[in-house]
Amino acid sequence: MIEWKLADRANMLGFAACLVAATVVVVPLFAGEESVVLLIAVLVLLSQAWRLGLARYLHAHLDAVGITKELGPKKWRLAWSDVSGASLITVLGSTQLVLTTADVGRWSISDRLAGRLGIHDRAVQVPADQLPAVRQLLSEHGLAPA
Repeated sequence: MIEWKLADRANMLGFAACLVAATVVVVPLFAGEESVVLLIAVLVLLSQAWRLGLARYLHAHLDAVGITKELGPKKWRLAWSDVSGASLITVLGSTQLVLTTADVGRWSISDRLAGRLGIHDRAVQVPADQLPAVRQLLSEHGLAPA
């Protein structure tokens, strides 16, 4: 069994992007522009940033049965039999384990790396000290990471 908890970089990038966008959109409001549309846009961006900020820690669990990823209130579990491919890529200075399945996963900035991955792929950030153990567990299940 392999387990880790860390701050998810993709999720934190989404958090920062929402705050930057809200800042840009709020400037005309402070300059005297009266716009309900801009006000709603700022509120939506701030609520999205708040949601992403609450879900900043990733908890991953790999065992003989499968892999589980928890990010805030969202959680998914894949059995090894559901995974048809695996690869390790570097995104945002972190190593991501990308799992390919037949099922279409729900979209999230962390699971699909802001749209960089296909609809059948899911990503899990892996800390550097866990990479050898993850590679070994994947090879035990016939999933040699590319």
